[in-house]
Amino acid sequence: MKIESIINITENPFWISETLPYFFDGYAKDEIEIHVMYLILPFILTKSIREGILLSANSSSTFDSLFYAPSNKRKKVENNVFETFNESLMNKTSLVVIEEKYHSYKELMNKVLLIAYRKNYYSLKRGKISPIKRFDYSKTKNSEDFLFDYFKCSRNLGIVFKDESLSNLYRKCQISRI
Repeated sequence: MKIESIINITENPFWISETLPYFFDGYAKDEIEIHVMYLILPFILTKSIREGILLSANSSSTFDSLFYAPSNKRKKVENNVFETFNESLMNKTSLVVIEEKYHSYKELMNKVLLIAYRKNYYSLKRGKISPIKRFDYSKTKNSEDFLFDYFKCSRNLGIVFKDESLSNLYRKCQISRI
């Protein structure tokens, strides 16, 4: 399969729109500022963040606990030799790509939001999204669907974002212009 085909599949707004109700489920609020929505794609479409950070998040995870809390862990290198590494330093480094991807995914997110709106997943009033559909993550847990990791990450991202203000999210993601 050509690299262009893989990019076309992973950046398809129709299947990405299916992740939004899982984000709504994790976010668990009646209103979401529309600018928060533009932060979803840089996180769930960046493999290192999706697989290395968001998949391991849980219901008590916060932005700070995932990206800033000091955590020295031991990693097996070889022949039972262990090396200590600072996981939070790796996670902070992952945030460096967010600003660039935020700007490059804006157009794609516009399409995703339009498709999700037409699917009646949310309503829009005065710059705020009101979720209409929330997909229950527990019913998807045993799914063999290749999208399962994306659904889980989207829900976990909602959990992580729910206690942050919009200005804090943008500051922590180092996004200086909208």
